[in-house]
Amino acid sequence: MTKAATLISVFLNIVVMQAAPISFPKYESLLTGPWQVQLLPGQRGVVFTMYGTPDDVEGLRQMVAVMREQNLGNGFDPGPAAKATSKPLFDYLATVGWPVMAYPGCADMQIKGGDCVLSGQDEKSLSGFDEAGIFSAVQLGEWGYYFHNLSPNEKWWRDVYGKEFETHKHLMKPAGLAGYDRRPTSRRECYDILKDYFTSRSRDMLNRTISVTGHSHYEGLRGGMGCAMHRT
Repeated sequence: MTKAATLISVFLNIVVMQAAPISFPKYESLLTGPWQVQLLPGQRGVVFTMYGTPDDVEGLRQMVAVMREQNLGNGFDPGPAAKATSKPLFDYLATVGWPVMAYPGCADMQIKGGDCVLSGQDEKSLSGFDEAGIFSAVQLGEWGYYFHNLSPNEKWWRDVYGKEFETHKHLMKPAGLAGYDRRPTSRRECYDILKDYFTSRSRDMLNRTISVTGHSHYEGLRGGMGCAMHRT
């Protein structure tokens, strides 16, 4: 076949492919297949979350009452910070059966080796959810964006640590390497470095981590890194 004939054949194949009707799977196959909706543990229906909560129990009670009355949701993302001081708030939410995704409550939550390490007392604040069988998690937000863009960004680090920047600047990553200490030599090495980063942060967040990677392409990797849930 000549070069011209080959090009014509490729062109005609493309035209045929573009002209083919779009096919969608049947509802029944989606309902029982791998793409079926997975409810949060302890929930019988879909959870629609509100962003943020009051920092006192009475204010939270009032907010929950309004949300129920106006059908505004049945959970919080984020809810109160995952700190020991939030236990009364978490205990109340556990009694109403509403799940919560909590921020760690520290500005440097994404920094490996930083000050954001949750304690045993912090974990006890979430015990009401465990006892009631209600889902709760600690959110590691935008970690892919942090790893590749913010980890070497001195301005961001100064904003996070303020007067304590000098005592933390050794944790910054070198410029020009997209978050790595040195240029990786293979995809496998890239993955291993990312996994080490993510699992380290997950341990510091009580191994209750929910992954949020809206600015990266790592949605398909967190399961292999020990993450039970992902949100975009």
